[in-house]
Amino acid sequence: MNVSEETYRRIVEAVPEGIWVVNPEGQTIFSNRRMAELLGVAFETMPEQSCFACVFPEEAEDAQRHFARTLAGDSRPFEFRLRRADGSPIWVSISCRPMYDDAGVPVALLGLFSDISERKKDEAALRGSEERFRALVDTAPVLTWLSGPEKTATYFNSPAMAFAGLPLEQLVGTNYLNLVHPEDREGYLNIIFKAANARAPFSTEVRFRRGDGEYRWLLVSAVPRISDGVYLGHLGTGVDVTDLKRSYEQHLAAQNLESLGVLAAGVAHDFNNLLGAIVGHADCAQCELDANSPAAEDIDRIRVTALRAAEIVSQLMTFARQETAPPEATDLSRLVSEMLDLLRVSISKAAVLHTELAPDLPTILANAAEIRQVVMNLIINASEALLGNPGSITIRTTCATLDGERNGVRLEIEDTGTGMTEEVKARIFDPFFTTRFVGRGLGLSAVQGIVRRHGGSIDVESMQGAGSRFIVLLPCGEKAKIADSTGVSPAAPTGQHGTVLFIDDEDALRSAVAKLLRKRDFHVVEAADGASAIEKFKADPAAVSVVVLDVTMPGMSGREVLEELRRIRPGVNVILSTAYSRETAMAAVEGHTPWGFVRKPYQIDVLIKMLQQAAGSGSTP
Repeated sequence: MNVSEETYRRIVEAVPEGIWVVNPEGQTIFSNRRMAELLGVAFETMPEQSCFACVFPEEAEDAQRHFARTLAGDSRPFEFRLRRADGSPIWVSISCRPMYDDAGVPVALLGLFSDISERKKDEAALRGSEERFRALVDTAPVLTWLSGPEKTATYFNSPAMAFAGLPLEQLVGTNYLNLVHPEDREGYLNIIFKAANARAPFSTEVRFRRGDGEYRWLLVSAVPRISDGVYLGHLGTGVDVTDLKRSYEQHLAAQNLESLGVLAAGVAHDFNNLLGAIVGHADCAQCELDANSPAAEDIDRIRVTALRAAEIVSQLMTFARQETAPPEATDLSRLVSEMLDLLRVSISKAAVLHTELAPDLPTILANAAEIRQVVMNLIINASEALLGNPGSITIRTTCATLDGERNGVRLEIEDTGTGMTEEVKARIFDPFFTTRFVGRGLGLSAVQGIVRRHGGSIDVESMQGAGSRFIVLLPCGEKAKIADSTGVSPAAPTGQHGTVLFIDDEDALRSAVAKLLRKRDFHVVEAADGASAIEKFKADPAAVSVVVLDVTMPGMSGREVLEELRRIRPGVNVILSTAYSRETAMAAVEGHTPWGFVRKPYQIDVLIKMLQQAAGSGSTP
């Protein structure tokens, strides 16, 4: 049957793909109308078109390479971006075949062009979605994984790879199962298979080997991924609960009090904020009272007691987080003297407290809160040794010589209690060892740790039935001015000092400090979180003289807030604030240098002095 040229033309025009035949130089020999539509040109102009004229300049070399490859007989299809007549891009899938003359010489190239722009958009959207997903899960503080319908792992996030110490390719499939503890593997596989077959969520605890070789308990939880009724696998997370499990075991072993050390940092941080609010409101009340008011002394006692408690809380955070608190020159006799009221209410009512505190002791370089903890623990231990019976406790401080050459001070805590056997004396500094029915077993261990960190020593003299005497020796520090541990009185107003952006998520603390600063002629802008702080700062960046930034807040981190503040106004002075140490604060904003640092709870004169300096200075103090 003879087919007319018109029939061929109709067939060509009915094809949904663009058809383009070009010579070895790329000039058009033949095309259909669909090809003209793809290029955005009039069909009548197609004979004038060159396949290289519709290529973006930066992709010309790729186009030449594909052309030469396909003209040489390589028929593999490829995807390419073409430039339409209006300059807009269009993605096409191209399949080419060379056309030969009777001598077998290629004389033309036949190409089929399919518009894949929508597919490319969908792929770009999918990639964007995947990138957002990966960004989200890679920054989440949990191990995250995906499995497919075949019950094999297809993805692990960065924290998971960091935990395992392995790259993704060594974890996907079933490779990750090599990290499961041999005793847990079979049970874990049964749980996974059962959940996959039932298309159900699951949660279990299982031991995985960390990159350093240690097996850690992970709480593994997962939910099924189902799309249009089709099971795609599971999405799961893993949380390292090893420390929590160990803490719980210690908690049970030590009469529900052992978990204090594990939970101390978080609890103490929040408690410290509450104490800071008490200090702030006490300062506010002092400002409202006449100096001769009968209530002034009581309010000052509230303030001083809250500061004392805050220092102990800060020491607890230091102990729990293994931080090094900054030392200062400390007069041991003076420190003990300031604690006497608190000590007397902490001991048995039947006990009598005696003091023999040497005057003019050389100073020791120490953290005052930690030394108070030493004194408090030893006094409470002495009180418990009395077993509620009448007796006496003596606190004694004297000068001492350490190692036959170093100058030091000596602290003695002596009681008339039950005393100890040699077996008990040998173990009293062991963690969790106690002879008390309700004992914590942590006090003397903590005392020994503090004394050793200060370069000192602790010993005990005791006989059963004859009481005990604990002897602490501490080396002297360099000559330095002794910080006034009782705090300072609120400063009198000295004039308008500028605008403070005060960022803290603890409402009671923030409002109390803001009120105090306003009374000292600061204009204060309050913000309860990073996002609202940024918005308020954006409203008028130049008006803010200094920013006080809490580094531990929900939502935006302290570092993120600092980065955004510096992006908006590079020169803004920022004072970091936290109940933790300076080292912890600096680590939280790694890579950034704040103007200064102040530890909570705030002593208002210290804070005001810093704010005044920061408001009038562009340099770090």
